[in-house]
Amino acid sequence: MTKASTKKRPSTHHKVGKRYLKSLNQLENMAEVEKSVRETFQEAQRTVSIHKTQVVILKTLYERSREMGQLDKFSALICRLINKTLPLKRNEPAADRIVKFVSSFTTAINPNIKRDGTVENSDVIDLEEDEAFSEYVAVVTSHLMRGLEAANRNVRYRVCHFLSHMMHNMPAIDKTLYEKLARELEARIYDKEPSVRMKAVATLASMQNPDGTDCVSDAAKKLRVIMQNDANPEVRRVCMKQIEKNKFTNRYVFERARDVNSVNRRLLFSQVLPRFGDFRTIDADDRNRLLNWGLKDRDDNVRKAAVGWITGNWMATLKNDVLEFVERLKVTDNAVAEVALRDLLEAKPGVAKKLSFNTDVLKSLTSEYALLYRVFFQYCTDHNEQNLLDENFPEAAEFADTLQLYFRRRRENLVQISTHKRELAGDECPNVHVVDPEEYDYVIKQLLTVASGYDYQDEFGRSKMLTVLRAILARDGLNAEIVDVLVLCIRRLSISERDFSQMIVEIVNDMRDAAYEEAVKGKPGVDDTIGSGKQAVGGSLGSSDEDEDEDDSDEFVDAATSMSRASIRNANRSRQQELAKETAEVGMLSVESLVDCLTITKRMLQLVSKPLKDNMYLASILRSLVRPALQRPEVQARVLALSCMGLCCMLDRDLAVRNMFLCGVFITKSDNDDLIVAGLKVITDLLAVHGVSILGVDVEGSIDSMAVAKLFYRTLRDSSRKTVQAVSGEALYKLFLSGVINDDELFETTLLAYFNPAINDNEALKQCLSFCIPVFAFSHVSHQEQIARVVADTLIRLFGSWDDMKNQAGGQMPFTPQNIIEQLLYWTDPYRIVGQDPEDAKKSCIQIDVGLQLLKVLERLDSSQNQKSCVRAIFSMLPKLTFTEMAGLSKLQELLAALESETLLQGEIEEALKNSHYRNAFAKLELYIEACIEKAEEDPALAELVKSEKVVARDATTAESFSASIDGANESPVGHSSFIIEEDGKKRKADAGLENDLPKKLKVEDESKEESREEENREGKNKKEESREEENREEEDRENENRENQEIENPTDANAKEAVRERKKEVEEDAQKRMQKVTADAQKTIENIHQVKIEKVQRISTSKKATKHSSATRKHSSKVKKEFVQHDSSSESDYGDDSSIIIISDDE
Repeated sequence: MTKASTKKRPSTHHKVGKRYLKSLNQLENMAEVEKSVRETFQEAQRTVSIHKTQVVILKTLYERSREMGQLDKFSALICRLINKTLPLKRNEPAADRIVKFVSSFTTAINPNIKRDGTVENSDVIDLEEDEAFSEYVAVVTSHLMRGLEAANRNVRYRVCHFLSHMMHNMPAIDKTLYEKLARELEARIYDKEPSVRMKAVATLASMQNPDGTDCVSDAAKKLRVIMQNDANPEVRRVCMKQIEKNKFTNRYVFERARDVNSVNRRLLFSQVLPRFGDFRTIDADDRNRLLNWGLKDRDDNVRKAAVGWITGNWMATLKNDVLEFVERLKVTDNAVAEVALRDLLEAKPGVAKKLSFNTDVLKSLTSEYALLYRVFFQYCTDHNEQNLLDENFPEAAEFADTLQLYFRRRRENLVQISTHKRELAGDECPNVHVVDPEEYDYVIKQLLTVASGYDYQDEFGRSKMLTVLRAILARDGLNAEIVDVLVLCIRRLSISERDFSQMIVEIVNDMRDAAYEEAVKGKPGVDDTIGSGKQAVGGSLGSSDEDEDEDDSDEFVDAATSMSRASIRNANRSRQQELAKETAEVGMLSVESLVDCLTITKRMLQLVSKPLKDNMYLASILRSLVRPALQRPEVQARVLALSCMGLCCMLDRDLAVRNMFLCGVFITKSDNDDLIVAGLKVITDLLAVHGVSILGVDVEGSIDSMAVAKLFYRTLRDSSRKTVQAVSGEALYKLFLSGVINDDELFETTLLAYFNPAINDNEALKQCLSFCIPVFAFSHVSHQEQIARVVADTLIRLFGSWDDMKNQAGGQMPFTPQNIIEQLLYWTDPYRIVGQDPEDAKKSCIQIDVGLQLLKVLERLDSSQNQKSCVRAIFSMLPKLTFTEMAGLSKLQELLAALESETLLQGEIEEALKNSHYRNAFAKLELYIEACIEKAEEDPALAELVKSEKVVARDATTAESFSASIDGANESPVGHSSFIIEEDGKKRKADAGLENDLPKKLKVEDESKEESREEENREGKNKKEESREEENREEEDRENENRENQEIENPTDANAKEAVRERKKEVEEDAQKRMQKVTADAQKTIENIHQVKIEKVQRISTSKKATKHSSATRKHSSKVKKEFVQHDSSSESDYGDDSSIIIISDDE
């Protein structure tokens, strides 16, 4: 198809009329028909607004061709004109208009469809017209199907586009053609191009059964699989919208509420679900799941769409009846009912203003009314609707009476159930009126939640409510949910935290004493046994005290000291007796009573925050209830007691230190998952509160950091305990994110667990790691640096156990080595860090470190067939590293040196680079690194920074060794000059080593290198001459010094001795001056060496000539560069710069 010319072609729109259509019916040959058809297509591609007119014209030409017996030529002409649009890319406006035009024309000539779009009665259809239409459709469809296997992706896309529009506008199709088309489309729904798959799916969707049928079509079965497994969100979206809706496919459609793409989730609630009409046709469980997923979605737009589904579809169906809306939610079994009702009131404030609760309604609440009452109260409180609060909610004292009423009904109902238990089990007591206990519990929980937010400015109402709640807590056996809310109410009614603690501890002690009395009732020997045990403890303590008294009587002891010792012994004796009594009492309690006491205690400890040493009531409950409960064999009691112990330890650091070992014992020695989980949670909370300072303390009961690391490592690796494994992973990332621990080995363990297909059976752990690892990676730069540090070890261990993991996964891995490396690169992308400045991201060298780690892995691998996929993955990912020249010249040079290392693939890199895939990826990265190095050297700021960094680093090393030499010279001045010469020699050797360590591309035998070598030789000769002169001077100084020392050692008289002392002083001063001179000369020599080497590196680096690290790389370097140029030029469109207008010429 040719490009549009600048000359505007005349429009045929003004020609349309009866006279023009009559002239078309008088055409005598096919050439004139063909010219008119081309003009029609030419106009149709300009705008959709004239399609209706052009369809009429083309239909007239179709009829004329049929009358002339030239329908086959007309169909062939249509195919040729369609061909001109096939190579055009997606979203080309002119091509899209042609597709719509052909589809509209096909619909217009279909004798089975009336003008209004309805299906024509088969009895009145002209058979001749139907045969002509079938012939035309067969020719065009068969021609288009030939393009389904085309190599050009644009052709495949456009063919599927044509077929999709045509099939959707045809109510019937020939069976043979249908079966052939269905077979061809099966391959295209798995096409590698997502755009092609989208149109193939849309075409296949036209072959389904109507919605609501009792069976599922073959096309729907295929779409169901694509909707679940296709990687492209747009393809899944097309399937979700166009798949037939019935009981066989609805479940798969509803699964899109958990789609990873937020647009798909939003469209499900805004478009797909409203098309179901009456929401009651959807199963109740499915409705609850959809509401739970939609209203709790992390994306605001999805939540708004879910609320829109409720306020629009639900309320319209229920005629705005709020009570029926709540009933449809099944509030007692659905946790999302509260969220749905709150969002409804927020979206429709007028509904809240119409609600009214009088005294009669308040005393006869059902579970639905109770939830509405509570949500309504929270809505009025949040929006400060004081008038609604005054009208619908009673005073605090009256509300306390209402609470008391429902608790009394609850007790009576439980008595009724207990009395008629046998009759109720057999359904033989129709006259007994009982209510499901969960109904009362739910209503009471809602009322207590309202009470926790009540306004208690009236002291009388506050006091009455507190009295009622204390009595209920001490007397009624309540479940954990009611206890949590009730204790919270008491906390808000209490004056202070100390008052609250005292109140709850007294209630718990009363409950424990009452349970103990109930337990020992009718057991007369129990008190005697406990008493004898206390006497035995006291007797043993007393006998030891008597022995100590006998020992003390042999010595003289002060009276006051004796009294203090006696008081201490008595206190220890009474404490031991008290502890023995409390342990015995707790041991006698029933499990139910002990669990009730521990449940209340746990909730109390969750609501206090002051240190344990400032609250003696907490210390007493810890000693009298919590510690003895840990010795009970029942798992439920132990779990609660361990949780209470952990909450107490959070309030006292010393207590936490002494009980870390106890938690570790429960984790390692217990066979019950609940106990292990409780121990892990306690250790995690204590580390989060107190930090690692509680580890490794020299106190009995303490453990070190290694022991804690082993606990997490073992529990995370134990796939037999899925709950424990999930809790361990969650606990680790809480500690990682809070910065409490940063152990690389533990973090590596979490990555290994994430990539291990064995966790696919553990949805909780999989969800935890999928969420926590990206959050950890993108929250701070140091977190990405930690990931970069463990890349090599992680990949080595994964690749080493690849076959074992594959066997565990049933022979099919859910991901490839390339997917793993892609994920690691994604997590270490510096541009994805939250709040990261783009300029700081450009300076990041994190992915250079990742590249070094990948090359380190490549050194361990070889080119064998077993490791081919791993090697290929690394080579494929190397060019995708993200860094710039601002990352630092030293880092870039380090990466280039690692890339040119001959140890890659265990020395087989030359052989591997014969593979074009490896060679191209390798060369692409190498060229990019060289370009970055060149930019870094050309940038004055970067070059000066790198230069200063090198000089400072080298001077620091030299100064350190030089200061050591000066220290030695101070002790032996004679050996100093020889040290300088020796050090100079070492320095020259070090410089030679530096030259050897430079990238090999800097060793090219060119003119610049020859000049630098000659200049270096001249400088070396000058330095040698200077060294010889310095040695001669120092030799003369040593001879003079020895002569003077001999004169000093042999003085003759006093004057001579005085002269000797003065001479000795002069010698020392002269020696000090020489030392300073030698130091200055040495420092100057080192600076000269540095300056020469820096200038040399700069001259050589600006030569821009490089060599490859192997003969294979050098051989293919120029070839690769040419291939890249060719690739870049060939990447342009084969069809040039297509305009939005297609000129359809009159001649072929």
